[in-house]
Amino acid sequence: MSINIIKPDHLGDLVLSSPAIKVLAKKFPGSTLWCSPLTYSLAKFLFKDTVDIKPVEFPHLVKHVSLHDETLSKLKNALNRSELNVFLRRDPMILDFVSSVKSQSILIRDDSQTHQTILDRNAILSLTGNYSRSKNFFWVSDDFHPLQL
Repeated sequence: MSINIIKPDHLGDLVLSSPAIKVLAKKFPGSTLWCSPLTYSLAKFLFKDTVDIKPVEFPHLVKHVSLHDETLSKLKNALNRSELNVFLRRDPMILDFVSSVKSQSILIRDDSQTHQTILDRNAILSLTGNYSRSKNFFWVSDDFHPLQL
């Protein structure tokens, strides 16, 4: 089963969600990551050939004139054809969009006080099982061992 992973927000948010995206990509090969056009190059760098990466713009997340209607339409069509969609952002506009999607969707539960990496892990735990957030950052090698004080 391939899935859609939706992370349409900003650069730092994409970096913080990279462990969850990496684990999902490994568990569900052939998945698609939908991200902001402004983070597209970073996503290509972080996830190389592990997921198909497509741009999407939500109007409340862009400050410039954009093609968000076109990309949102493409996203909605793709989500409705998918078995599962994982949204790694939650806000009123995203919730409204998800309510119009017919296929199953998982959303993070954002309380505005919990770290993004924990929100992501909690949202996908039933799909992936427990995983180490620090060991799944792409720039951390397998032989990385944090300094023990």
